[in-house]
Amino acid sequence: PTLAYGEMQGIETPAEADFRRIGQTIAHDMANMGHKAVMSHGLRKLFVELDRPKATGRRLLGITAWLAASEPEDRFWSQRASKRVGETMTVPDSGGRFEDEGAAVREICDFGLVDMLNAFTARIQSGASQSALLQALVLAAAEKQLDARRDLEGKTSWIFSHLATVAEDHGSDALVWCQAAALVNLFPTDEPEGRVRAKTPSSSGMDSDLVEAILDAEPERAMGLAGALPRDSALRGLAEAASQNDPAFNHSHHLLAVAAASKLAPHLGEDARAALFSAVAKSLANSQGSSDLGRKAEKALRQAP
Repeated sequence: PTLAYGEMQGIETPAEADFRRIGQTIAHDMANMGHKAVMSHGLRKLFVELDRPKATGRRLLGITAWLAASEPEDRFWSQRASKRVGETMTVPDSGGRFEDEGAAVREICDFGLVDMLNAFTARIQSGASQSALLQALVLAAAEKQLDARRDLEGKTSWIFSHLATVAEDHGSDALVWCQAAALVNLFPTDEPEGRVRAKTPSSSGMDSDLVEAILDAEPERAMGLAGALPRDSALRGLAEAASQNDPAFNHSHHLLAVAAASKLAPHLGEDARAALFSAVAKSLANSQGSSDLGRKAEKALRQAP
């Protein structure tokens, strides 16, 4: 890692292509649930947002290289997938949704790893598009989020950050899609009878209503509002609530989840987008921390005669 960082300091004028080149080398490394690819993607985007500065760019590029060269390394899932689809198979960027989208979601959620990879790679080999794979994976990931225990809310929401990186940086790579499916499959699925259900809002509501429902730890109401609000209003509400959440409870995973939701939303159909927003809202509502009692007392005092 030290040598990798130093090598990047010798680049006079860093370019976005330098970040992409490093990103490609770690695209199949899923150590720590794929954090290297997500961080590489984030550092590249930061470099671009800062208008490609030279000195700062070299440091950001050095951090990206340091991360890429660091241990541990985990290519288990990509190796399993490559035995099924080869090393170079690509996924087309356009196409319709699966006719049996529900069946695809069940395969991702319920099958064991071997059977899931067999089914998922068969769909890729039959010509599945990036949009179809993303829809199914987001729906499956949303279901996993609804089933997450309170202590796993933040860790489970990491799936959305990974899917956003896949969609933006590696969409044509069949092995990367297989890895994403394996990551979703890794988390537990409960019986649907015991799953929290969204409460249909009595009116259209506003983003402030969503914030209130989340901070009041009302997951059913929050889910209903998040799924029913227009895209921008829902994202504003989720972002505001996440910014007030106690980061000690989830190590800021929810801020990353909302950022991922904003990236994923333009690529999704209405059903998958509503499921994504509802799942993030449920997770936020179930992750309120030390400010709960004080906020509720303040609200009760405001309403007192």
